Amino acid sequence: MNPQRLLKLLVDIEARLSRVAKSIMTIEGEFGPNADIVQDVSSLAMKLRRHQNKIDSLRLQDVGALERDVDQLRKRLADRLKTTIASNVRTILKSIHDDTPLQHFTGGLRIGLNLLEPDELIEKVPGQKLAAFQFGFSDDKIQVVDQPLRPSEEEKAIAMASLEAAIEQGEYVTLDLAASNVSPRLKDAFARLQDMMGSYSNIVQIGARTQICDRMVRAEAEELSPTLFGLLVSHIENVFSALAQFEDWREYCENASRVPLDRQSIDQLTHTMASVIAQIRLTGAAHSTVTDALETVTDWVAEPASTDKRDVFSLTRTLANLWSIAVKSSIEVGRETISEVRKAAAKAILVVLLVAGASAVPIISRVPGGEWVETVFNYLKSVGVDSAK
Repeated sequence: MNPQRLLKLLVDIEARLSRVAKSIMTIEGEFGPNADIVQDVSSLAMKLRRHQNKIDSLRLQDVGALERDVDQLRKRLADRLKTTIASNVRTILKSIHDDTPLQHFTGGLRIGLNLLEPDELIEKVPGQKLAAFQFGFSDDKIQVVDQPLRPSEEEKAIAMASLEAAIEQGEYVTLDLAASNVSPRLKDAFARLQDMMGSYSNIVQIGARTQICDRMVRAEAEELSPTLFGLLVSHIENVFSALAQFEDWREYCENASRVPLDRQSIDQLTHTMASVIAQIRLTGAAHSTVTDALETVTDWVAEPASTDKRDVFSLTRTLANLWSIAVKSSIEVGRETISEVRKAAAKAILVVLLVAGASAVPIISRVPGGEWVETVFNYLKSVGVDSAK
């Protein structure tokens, strides 16, 4: 990264901090209850201004000092948010605490200075998280792997009993649908949901299948008898009620609710995915389950009128999981042993994500848990995949 890009990064963050300090002072005055926070924010902004004036001499120890300052500021903001009641000031404090660029700009500085080593890079790459799909290796190719239900011991009995009740009701629903004259698509949607519940795996896919059924029932409401409509809606509500007993699903929905993407970003993402899927097929490095999975989660967000934030989160989280296995399996770190064949397969997928999937990176990085992708992308683009070995 050239000095001008490093300078822009420093200028952008300094401007964000200065705006926050000014906004709080405008509301509370110079000696308000958050004057100490204003002082901390202003102090960090001043340090960034100093580095702007000597960008060519920025060094590793400078970045380390800034990292400590940012961590300390975010901890103080977290503590203050517990006691700050005024909604306008609280909103400002929360905005800077949650500000993704502030959290990750020091990583950008490290990348720009080429200070990241492969082991440091891997530390920034989390393992795969709960999603519509996760990935592993089979026959030295990347493939989709199962995600069994994992209710905690405290919730296990109630959660599994609720799911069993939903499965039992689903058997009656699918039989009634089979004997009715509703559309084949609706019958298939509920049959797929029943199969997914009966597999006792992948809480996210059960939720996604339920959402699909809900959308289809609403769309075909006029074609259904009141009795059948009530039966289907009741079943959907029972399934969602069962899902709510699982902590994984509750946490997943909470993260999905914070997805900030607009329709333009979603359309950009779906357009990019078409290219990524096509290029992955050409590599021969992945089983068909991988491209099938990517097509599935892309289809979930294809209809603007019915897209749910959970659908968008399913797509971005699945894509982040693919990034995770591709990066971790491509780069040699520590004592982990990966066969050369698997490493080559992972690298082929990683190259596709770096090239065909480049425009998706800023979008993935705006959703909860995906912030690391842009840091890794920028690093690999600056040094190359082979240089990171």
